[in-house]
Amino acid sequence: MLKEILNIPVSQLEPNQGQLIGVPTNPRTITKDKFNLLVKSLRNDPEILHLRELLVFPYNRDGSSPVYIVLGGNMRLEAAKVLNMVSLPCKVLSPDSPVEKLKALVQKDNISFGQFDFDLLANEWDELELNEWGIEFPSNWDEPIDSGQHNNKGLNSGHEIKIVFESLKDFDKVKELIQDVISPFDGVSIN
Repeated sequence: MLKEILNIPVSQLEPNQGQLIGVPTNPRTITKDKFNLLVKSLRNDPEILHLRELLVFPYNRDGSSPVYIVLGGNMRLEAAKVLNMVSLPCKVLSPDSPVEKLKALVQKDNISFGQFDFDLLANEWDELELNEWGIEFPSNWDEPIDSGQHNNKGLNSGHEIKIVFESLKDFDKVKELIQDVISPFDGVSIN
C-alpha cells in the first residue's frame, strides 16, 4: 500500500476534488478562523509536517508528468501554500492501491477516535495555548455540573481534597476561606 515517503513540490500536489474515479471529493471543510490557526501552527512548528506527512496518490493524466492527489492533508496543503512552502513531505501510496482502500483512507485519516478529558486540560494545560492550537471546548464546559460530569475547575462528584493541619489554631479561618472559594460549585462542601 505505502510505496515511499518523498518530499514533493507543492506545484505537483492537488487537493482531492474527485479526480480519481471512485474516490469522492474531500468532504472536509474548515472555518476561516481555524484555517488561520492552522497556518499559524505550521509557521511556528513546521516540523509537524515531517511528523505527519500528507497522504498522496500518484495520478498521471494523459501521459503528462504525474501529479499527486492529496487524500489526507488537504487543509495542510492549503496552509502550506499560504506560507509559500516549496515542497512537502508526503507518504506516497502505491498506484495499484484498490479504490475501496483509498476511499477508506480518505475518511479514516480524518477521524479522531479519542476525546479530550476537559478536567485534565483545565487543571494541567494552559487554556490560552490550547485555544491558540485550535482545541475546541464544549460551550458549557465551565458551567456547574451534574454528578459525574466535568467542569473547568476539575471538581466533580467523587473527588476529595484533604488538608491536614498540625494545629487547630487557624482551622476555622481556613475552612471559611476554602468554603468561599468552592461555594459557586453546586454539591461541593467542606466536612
